[in-house]
Amino acid sequence: MKLVRRRPGEATTGFLMALGVAVVVAAVGATAWVALGLPLPGCRFREATGIPCAGCGTTRMFRALGSGELGAALRLNPLAFSVLSGGIGLALIEGLRRIVGHPGWRLVWHRLDWIWIAIGVFGLLGANWAYLIRAGI
Repeated sequence: MKLVRRRPGEATTGFLMALGVAVVVAAVGATAWVALGLPLPGCRFREATGIPCAGCGTTRMFRALGSGELGAALRLNPLAFSVLSGGIGLALIEGLRRIVGHPGWRLVWHRLDWIWIAIGVFGLLGANWAYLIRAGI
């Protein structure tokens, strides 16, 4: 993988901006859902097996975020908190980039990069799941 500066006028897909905005919109929607006291989804995996799934604690994380408890939110689901924080950061960076008119950057991917990305994603999911099981979330 190589980071290359965009040339002025080069087409951009806006992928990072779209990803960041999608994460922010999902977070606002989930926080509003919890704040309005609407029925919360249960975890069918936990009900069936007695152990938390890889996403357990995310609803409670949004509840903690809505109360301003960042530490509690991080403890409830570190991976979801990190993805949310990263999405907010991407949206801010891309928005600022567009405001100041910087052409931005693009990633040039190689075939093996996707394999390492997949290994990293599944590794993070596994580590997060192990944490949730150990912490009894």
